[in-house]
Amino acid sequence: MTTDPLEKISLEISFPFDLQLTAGNSNYNGVDLTNEGLFSHMRAILPAPEESPVLVNLTQKLNDPYSPVSCQIIAGNVDSDMKYLVKSKLEWILGMDQDIQGFYELCQDDPVMSKVIQSHTGFHNTRSADLYESLVISVLGQQISNKVAIVIRRGFTQAFGSSIEYEGQSFWTYPDPVKISNSTIEELMKLKLSGRKSEYVQNIAQAQLDGYLNIELFEDMNNQAVIDHLCQIKGVGRWTAQWSLSRGIGRPDIFPEGDLVLNKLIAEHYLNTQEINLEEINRYSKTWRPYRTTAAGYLYKILTTPELQ
Repeated sequence: MTTDPLEKISLEISFPFDLQLTAGNSNYNGVDLTNEGLFSHMRAILPAPEESPVLVNLTQKLNDPYSPVSCQIIAGNVDSDMKYLVKSKLEWILGMDQDIQGFYELCQDDPVMSKVIQSHTGFHNTRSADLYESLVISVLGQQISNKVAIVIRRGFTQAFGSSIEYEGQSFWTYPDPVKISNSTIEELMKLKLSGRKSEYVQNIAQAQLDGYLNIELFEDMNNQAVIDHLCQIKGVGRWTAQWSLSRGIGRPDIFPEGDLVLNKLIAEHYLNTQEINLEEINRYSKTWRPYRTTAAGYLYKILTTPELQ
């Protein structure tokens, strides 16, 4: 059935939540708009594999992280079951379940993080739609700048993803692993992937199709066991596996110790040194237990916190 225009979805959100800080610029195939004191974020959602995309529009008052978020389905074919899946997918991707207030209370006496929080109140870490997408995004971004990675991800998505049209614009969802598995190395290299990355992406797609990435497999695994499992896929290293624990599986207390940017930020702002001592950095990261995933996202925000520049 075709959805009734502007059908609303009620989202469950752990406040504070700032839609602009969380979703703004995070979706390279969507649209962000600011108008009359409101921020709007439009994006395509794939409710489930082999389903058609659904286009949603989320709106919230600017600079008011305690105001409600309006969510409307504006294009796509859904029934009540699909509507529930869209709701669940949105809450997952935008990290609406994250206990941000608990993290803030933990950081009350943290002079650095307090300044970050003041400038970024309501920011939630976004996630990938699933573990497969998280792993592919990480591999595509290896050893290149973020700007270049965004260009490559956009081309990759538009070459192999599904789209939905609205007012003359195409909105895309992430490529189906079947399409990636059936592609050739030459086709992937035309999208500016190296031959090695093309092979790695196909390996991840095949792992998804083989059931190797089913989320149920990891329910009883500790973090190290999950990392070991994921690193069996050729092309997936420890850093990629660590990030995917948070972005793809949603574990709340992950610190990716291989992340050079995070290591530098902790060394400079907390350990008062330019030297990277992983043992000291890992020890300090335990200060943010059990919210180290959230802490990692907020540490990156040091780079855009004026008081800390």
